[in-house]
Amino acid sequence: MAMKKKAGGTSLVGRILDAILCLVNTLAIAILANYKALPISSINTWILPLLLTYYIVLNIMPTCKNRSIKIRRLKTCANGSRLLKLFLASTTLTAVYSVAGWFGAYESCGTFLSNPKIWGVNLLLSIVIEGLVFWNGIIRIYATSGQLGIRYRVLGIVCGWVPIVHLIVLGLLIRTIDQEVLLEQEKYISNQERKSQQICKTKYPLLMVHGVFFRDFRYLNYWGRIPAELEKNGATIFYGNQQSAASVDECGKELANRIREIVNTTGCEKVNIIAHSKGGLDSRFAISACDMSPYVASLTTMNTPHRG
Repeated sequence: MAMKKKAGGTSLVGRILDAILCLVNTLAIAILANYKALPISSINTWILPLLLTYYIVLNIMPTCKNRSIKIRRLKTCANGSRLLKLFLASTTLTAVYSVAGWFGAYESCGTFLSNPKIWGVNLLLSIVIEGLVFWNGIIRIYATSGQLGIRYRVLGIVCGWVPIVHLIVLGLLIRTIDQEVLLEQEKYISNQERKSQQICKTKYPLLMVHGVFFRDFRYLNYWGRIPAELEKNGATIFYGNQQSAASVDECGKELANRIREIVNTTGCEKVNIIAHSKGGLDSRFAISACDMSPYVASLTTMNTPHRG
């Protein structure tokens, strides 16, 4: 009988094993963070070195579940999310245990647990142990996520110092990262499965024409990740390279020259123009006033002020 799977391809058994592993990891971090205030006589002999080793490995490789993720950026992002979840879970356990101990809940387990200094040292140790997990996770997602954007990153920095609110924001960051990893992984698998189909391959190449006050830079793409996804699925893409801050007629003439250049260089005969904002007006001028209509198979505009 086939095992039932959820979106993303994880079986029921896989989810159960992952939950168990997450619980073990959480307990390991919480025990290490509170070892100074735990009534375990042998903790300084063999348990502590074992926990430290496990803790180091856990910070390097938070999970082995991500082997199916082929994109390194996504794998790092997913591991960052996992670390933040472990931070939330283990910090909750640490807080409950420490608060109860501070008020004498464990005095019957040993007289040393009634010493306030023990809980003071335990608090500092907890901050260090839990803090390393948190910063490891937050740096990973900040450095690799494409969906957080500037807004969420700034929100995380600003609200990170506000009690309670910072937990809500952290939960929002984790949810955003998990959705991004799932979506990007599914998109990667889909692209791999349909790679041979070349579904975005058109008879004529695409000419991407940007809007006002922008130039087509090599390392800063006006269109974000769209061109790369189109190319993965067979599209051939060129850029307008016009000075969009100039007048429509001047930019239209530049686009006309660019179209001639593409047609003469590649022998493609025509181009399909995709234009945004003022780029649509520039393209219309090139077609209607610069005699480019024989060389343009189609014009698609987005948010172009056609009526002024």
